[in-house]
Amino acid sequence: MANFHNRSGGSSAQPLDTMLDTINIHLNNPHGQTQHQPVQIDIEQPERIDPSRVVTAQSYREGEVTLTIEPETSSSASTDQSHGHTHAESSDPQPLAILMPYIAKFGIFVLILLLKLLYSHRYGLLIIICTVGTWFHTNNTLTTQITLRGHSRHKLFVSKLCWIIFFLGCNLFGIYYFLDKDDLLVNRLVLKTRGLEKGVDIWTLLWILIINDYAVKYSTIIIKSLLTLVPKRFISYQLKGSLYSSLERVTMLYRSLLPIVPWYYFLFSSDGPWFSAVLFVLYIVAKFLDLYKQLKPLKTSLLRLFTNSGSYGRKPTTSELEDSEGICPVCHEDYSDPLILGCNHVFCEECVLIWFDKETSCPMCRTKIITEDNSFRDGSSCGGVHFF
Repeated sequence: MANFHNRSGGSSAQPLDTMLDTINIHLNNPHGQTQHQPVQIDIEQPERIDPSRVVTAQSYREGEVTLTIEPETSSSASTDQSHGHTHAESSDPQPLAILMPYIAKFGIFVLILLLKLLYSHRYGLLIIICTVGTWFHTNNTLTTQITLRGHSRHKLFVSKLCWIIFFLGCNLFGIYYFLDKDDLLVNRLVLKTRGLEKGVDIWTLLWILIINDYAVKYSTIIIKSLLTLVPKRFISYQLKGSLYSSLERVTMLYRSLLPIVPWYYFLFSSDGPWFSAVLFVLYIVAKFLDLYKQLKPLKTSLLRLFTNSGSYGRKPTTSELEDSEGICPVCHEDYSDPLILGCNHVFCEECVLIWFDKETSCPMCRTKIITEDNSFRDGSSCGGVHFF
């Protein structure tokens, strides 16, 4: 908006386009009136104007029209200054541009050292990659079969679990028969010190920690596969979930204990005894804190297993089944061993148990049903490696 001022004292507020039209009428029809008073247009905040409609100040016989724009305010000036300051800052060299010459100079040497290191340990790295890939594949296969229990063909279900047991058993045999000639790995499983008296370097330490950690994971998956093969009439699905969780918690605690002996000989292998003793004390403190964090979920899992406190609901009455229309909302089939939750929703027992292996709320209304930690009830294993 702009203000239109007449020197005779009158004023009115009109849009800029309207004022320009009025000025053009006066300029194009100078003989329309006998006398014109000088007119001044003050544009306090200029809008975007079409260049074809800009009016240039001209003098006529009848009067004078002047188009004036007020000088920019201090706020506008400060804005321009801030923009200028921003452009000045943007012209400063970026950190990456500063580092590029050093990267170009020393990057090739770092690459050469890395390639040399990878080539020198190529066989060990290949074994570790295959070990991790084997665990990833078998862990996913097991959790898939546990989720599909009762919904897949029995022969296919059994054959896949038997294949997991056989495949991982062969891997364990190969690791400790062909790769552990000096019993360097197997002695660590029982926390023995034989073979470490001469000290341990960093590469031997990493090799022992990674291979033994995944060997315990393999054994855990084999035990879980055997539990999954047990029919429902002997071990219910709910009890199996508690067994999966408790077994995983116990093996996680055991895996946390395995690195203690290798780390002891690694810390005391080369440095002075006093410095090594200080490092080992720090290690023991960190290890104690790590073990303490695992005790609470382990206790919860074991209590849930032995007290059978993980019941999610009860058997519904006949009227409750009729009110639920007799169809399970999860599988959309007739109820099989129906179970009613605290929120009064009815499901097949197997469907809701599979759901609660990963979730903690009702599938329908999202009411909180499980308050305890239900991790690893689906048969999955922890993927991390205990390096310390």
